[in-house]
Amino acid sequence: MNSLGARGRNGESGFTSNPLSPLESNRCRIYPDGMITAESLRDRIREHPFRPFRVTLSGGRYFDVPNHDVALVKKNTIEIGINLNARSWAQKYIECAILHITSVEDMPEKKKKAA
Repeated sequence: MNSLGARGRNGESGFTSNPLSPLESNRCRIYPDGMITAESLRDRIREHPFRPFRVTLSGGRYFDVPNHDVALVKKNTIEIGINLNARSWAQKYIECAILHITSVEDMPEKKKKAA
């Protein structure tokens, strides 16, 4: 099964669970057909200054991209680093089919604690 919508080994669409492969709006520029593309994701990652964003999938799951180093755009998928440590090193990566991305929006600002 592939990562373009077929069921993966772990039963979730669009994700792989092979331990040897990656593990688990302001919107992107919208093209005439309304689809988010690999090109629009690459453009968003390359923006200067970089604006952290959230990728939401068709199943409702979402993944945050806090800096340009934790995302890799490929032809049909994007790999997003998750479980970041204090130095923003990803503990693992999740592969998402671009076909299943429903929105790419600025990350919500963190609420400041009341003094």
